[in-house]
Formats: sequence, structure tokens, C-alpha cells
Amino acid sequence: MLRAHKNRLYEAVKEAGFRAAQFTTEEKTLDFHDGVEPTECFLLTLKNTPLQFITRISPNDYDAFDRMSSLCAPGWPLSVAWPPGDRQFVDIDLIAFQLGQWLQEVANRYLEEETVPDFWAEAQAQAESFLPSYNDPQREKKFSAQEKKLLELAIAQVRKEINRALKPTASELKLINERLDYLSHGVGRLNRLDWKNILVSTMIGIVINLSLDTTRGAQLYQIFKEAFSMSLHLLK
Repeated sequence: MLRAHKNRLYEAVKEAGFRAAQFTTEEKTLDFHDGVEPTECFLLTLKNTPLQFITRISPNDYDAFDRMSSLCAPGWPLSVAWPPGDRQFVDIDLIAFQLGQWLQEVANRYLEEETVPDFWAEAQAQAESFLPSYNDPQREKKFSAQEKKLLELAIAQVRKEINRALKPTASELKLINERLDYLSHGVGRLNRLDWKNILVSTMIGIVINLSLDTTRGAQLYQIFKEAFSMSLHLLK
């Protein structure tokens, strides 16, 4: 690829809010078996990801191109050539425009997904840190009368601390109490494993209802941990 054309793609990267250091580049001859003979391509790869934007140079013209790019789909597969049609090629400005769109719509989506917290995984990990792991015979066993009382006290402590530390609005508090009520009702009717799963979903639901960020989410998990750790050690 001519340097002027590579520089145009460099500018498109900058205009999209990315840095050149986030990418690796490579020039190589590729055959996509789509009716176009093997020809020179410019490969732009977002580092530490499967994402690629490939600019293919026309076999007959250094100023004509098409492109293939990773799709926002399971496995991030490579698209067919754009523009569609038999041996359709466009100028570098159109390819640069396509690159900018791809960065905004696909690359940004991938990077955002990498930073979005997984509430299920976080809640499960937090629960595992202070809830016992039950073996097969234990998981089907229900709580004893003494254990039920301890759990009810722990749930009451969670209500109090959430209200004190997180200061929910009236509508948020209503949703929180509904979830904690469901958790409380489960103490008497569920076995240990099922109740543990309800506890995890309760924590997740409160995080979502309060739109908690990572820091305040950790604060919520600490409230649960402190409330339940004093009682559930008896269940191990």
C-alpha cells in the first residue's frame, strides 16, 4: 500500500478517537477465494483482540480498494468484501470512512464489553467467599430452626446497613425490601443450595436496582458478607 494511503487510514484512526499504538499493522498478499486474484492487503489489528480491518488493494490499480472487517457477532468473524459485487473497488477516502465507522460500531463495542462488570460472576464470587460449599448430601438439607433465626437476623442487618450506607430512595427501598422479603421467605422453604442461589440473585438485583458502580457494588457485597459471615460459619 502506498504511504499516502496508509497515512489516510492513520488519520481515520485518530479521528475515531483511537491511538495508533493500540494497533498492529501488516502488509501481505492474501487470497480470499472470492473471485479476486491474490493481491496485496493492509491488515490493521486491534491489539489483544481478534478484531481486524483488512484493506485489499485492487490487483490492477494502487488507488482502488475494498475491505473486510470483523463483525459484531459470536466469534467476531470476518465480513465479506465491501463494496459488494463483482470486482467492485473504491477510493481510499471511502475506505477511511468505513474504517471510522467500524472503529465506532465494532471496536468500541468490543472494548466496552471487556470493561462492563459481570454482575452474575461478581455476585457468585462474593457469595462463595462467605457462604459454605455444600457436598451432595448437605445441599438438599433444609435449615434448622436455629439456623433460620440466625439467617433472619442477618437479613435484618442487611436491611439496616443498606439503608444507612447506600441511602436508597423510597422507590429503590421498596424494591430492595421486596427482594429481601423473598430471600427471607425462602429460609423456611428452600434447601441450602437453592437458598444460596436466591441470595446471589438478590445481591445482583440490588446492584442493578441501585445502579451501583464497582466501588458501591463492593460496598454492598461487604454489607452482605459482614451480616452473614457471623451466622453461616455454623453451616460449614
